[in-house]
Amino acid sequence: DPKRALSKKRRPGKAPVVISRRHLAAAGCAILILAGVVAGLWLLGRWNTREASDITAAPVSLPDKYAGRFLELNAMLTAVRERLSNLNEPTRPQREQMETAAARLREAEEKRNAGDITAVALAEEALEYYLAALIAPASMTFVPSGQVTVDGVAQRAPAFYIDKTEVTLREFAQFCAQVEDGWPLPDELTGAGDMYGEHPVHYVTWFDAQAYAVWKKKALPTRAQWARAAYGNPQASDIYPWGGEWQTDAANVQTNNGTQPVRSFKSDATWSGCFDMAGNVMEWTRTAATNNGKNAFPDFGDSMFVCGGSFLTAQPLRGAALRPVETRSPDLGFRCVIEIATTAESVALLLDRAK
Repeated sequence: DPKRALSKKRRPGKAPVVISRRHLAAAGCAILILAGVVAGLWLLGRWNTREASDITAAPVSLPDKYAGRFLELNAMLTAVRERLSNLNEPTRPQREQMETAAARLREAEEKRNAGDITAVALAEEALEYYLAALIAPASMTFVPSGQVTVDGVAQRAPAFYIDKTEVTLREFAQFCAQVEDGWPLPDELTGAGDMYGEHPVHYVTWFDAQAYAVWKKKALPTRAQWARAAYGNPQASDIYPWGGEWQTDAANVQTNNGTQPVRSFKSDATWSGCFDMAGNVMEWTRTAATNNGKNAFPDFGDSMFVCGGSFLTAQPLRGAALRPVETRSPDLGFRCVIEIATTAESVALLLDRAK
């Protein structure tokens, strides 16, 4: 029972442990951010000290405001392409991503030489695709940058990778056992065993999900990222992955059977290649109910958006609900993302990840 689990979590005797775990997750975020800044400054310094002929072979015909950014992108593209040249046997998705990137880059150079400022956006897209091919994380799907509408407001989401499935009980149990000093498996899942290993982990608080994401060098998705992966294609339905009309047995929604192994419902697959976004368990995001700062870490009592439907609750893909960060529920889990930004800091971290 979620209320029983929550009341147990709030017992005074456990309060110091909960707080320390929250601080551990926050510290993990801070360490990653600091590492990104340091690596980014170091790598950007290397790029800026290259000979001009090593950065670009053609004169930049863009206005000064855009010419500097184009040169910076070209330098990052050079570094990423050099790393990609060492790939022995790229997979089919990697080959397709590199082909798309090369096409975007050719178009960007043509636009640049014509003085067209759209060259910068094309070069950024080329870099995103090259980075996607470089890191190619297992069990994740690439979502290119693009538009998505959230609560009636259109916004652009930068490129990212997202887990194809919800994090499983097996994966979360590995984290609990392997993270330094350990992490407690939710009481409700103790003794679940291998039979439920491929079911999505649930009864996890936002802090549990955040700690796992940091351990994996990933992040929880923003609400916009989740929406982009769910229905952010012009041809995709924002109600269900299969369309606008309900289909019986198309997803694990409003059943008395509890969670089911991930990928159990073929119809519950989105345009981006994600499974179980309409059902199984609802999913934590890192988007807070209130705008308390872009990178602010939530406090106890704060609420975060959760997305998707579950075996207890039917909800369209475009919908969302709010849950306090301490919530433990039998139908609440999560999945993670790796963001692909075209800043020096982000590119440096992704190059390091790909080693």
